Amino acid sequence: MSFRKEGNLIVFRIEDGKDIIESLKRVAKEHQVQSGVILSGIGMLRDFEISFYSREKMDYVTNRFNEPVEILSFSGNISMRNNENFFHLHVALAKEDNSAIGGHLEKATVHNTLEGVIVKLSKIKLRRDSETGILSMS
Repeated sequence: MSFRKEGNLIVFRIEDGKDIIESLKRVAKEHQVQSGVILSGIGMLRDFEISFYSREKMDYVTNRFNEPVEILSFSGNISMRNNENFFHLHVALAKEDNSAIGGHLEKATVHNTLEGVIVKLSKIKLRRDSETGILSMS
């Protein structure tokens, strides 16, 4: 994994086979990011789970996929929850047949590479309620 910082921007690259969440935790820890925005990400994933919030079930419906997919969009935010970094990530992905899927990214392994940009917030503090998960800002 490699990353570089310029001002409040952090550019990162995660190698093949690495866990996305664990890698993002490493970047956040290294650069002391408690509140941030993931602006973009490009690359590929495999062995991933995405979910969709069902208002009827009042819970997430999660689907697991194993095949490699291209990232069309990768964004989210970084907040604190129970004194730990929490990553709220969304993806739009393309399968080999060019069909698209997407949702809340629960977990994933990088396939080939993932390159992205994080903006570290310095004045805005993002926090998640430990029970509801709802975001608050100060």
